[in-house]
Amino acid sequence: MTALQDGLRAARAALATWWAQLRGRLPRWLGGAPTKPPPYRIERIGEVPDDPEGGVLYVVGEGAHEWYAVMRCPCGCGEPLVMSLLTDARPRWRVTTDERGVPSLSPSVNRRVGCRSHFFLREGRIAWCER
Repeated sequence: MTALQDGLRAARAALATWWAQLRGRLPRWLGGAPTKPPPYRIERIGEVPDDPEGGVLYVVGEGAHEWYAVMRCPCGCGEPLVMSLLTDARPRWRVTTDERGVPSLSPSVNRRVGCRSHFFLREGRIAWCER
């Protein structure tokens, strides 16, 4: 891969992240009421979904055994993200829910390829990390 291709991929990823953040702010700038997307919901399933739905954090496992957290990248690139929940895996994430069943995921998700998004899922909402 050439340096030019690397540069173009990085620029495309940065543009996708910028566009996703802009879409969230645009209604407020145009004088409309700020629109907040509904919080993420959690869905427990037995297998990794082929096409994860936006706004859903899937917890894949059986019974008390949880293997993966899966979600669609919130930047708009559409990539499925699969995070390990296995205690002996590195890196690994942890899913918690509040009394309403609204999920949080920790630590942050920091994509090092593709769109290069970096965010937290806290109390069902995406919190973008500044670059």
